[in-house]
Amino acid sequence: MSETVSVFVSGNPTIEECRNAIEKHLQILLVQRMDTDGHLFEGVISGVWVTLFDNHGLDDDCGIEFTQFPVEIDFTRYARNNSLDWNETIFFSLVVSLSERLSEQFRARCIVVKNLQQIVRSFGPAAD
Repeated sequence: MSETVSVFVSGNPTIEECRNAIEKHLQILLVQRMDTDGHLFEGVISGVWVTLFDNHGLDDDCGIEFTQFPVEIDFTRYARNNSLDWNETIFFSLVVSLSERLSEQFRARCIVVKNLQQIVRSFGPAAD
């Protein structure tokens, strides 16, 4: 069983700028896994998979304008497969911390979305 929380970044940061910011903030290395229509980079922080891509291909859905947020970062934790005990609060704090940092660094709006259905936090200009 897994849980995914996603961060979407608006504006015009490049995939490399996002990659560098994530690596610096989380102190992990993101490795390029494939390059199809967009870019896909993956890394792991204590059993939580971090996936960065800039061509998510999502249409606006569930009242969320995904098309306004070209960069997506997914955080996926798998039950009983973590080297740390990632409870809900710690896991969510990691995601929110990165969202705030990216919003400040790129002066962009960031949203944190749970299971691609519900915005749970917004940061930056015109945040709700």
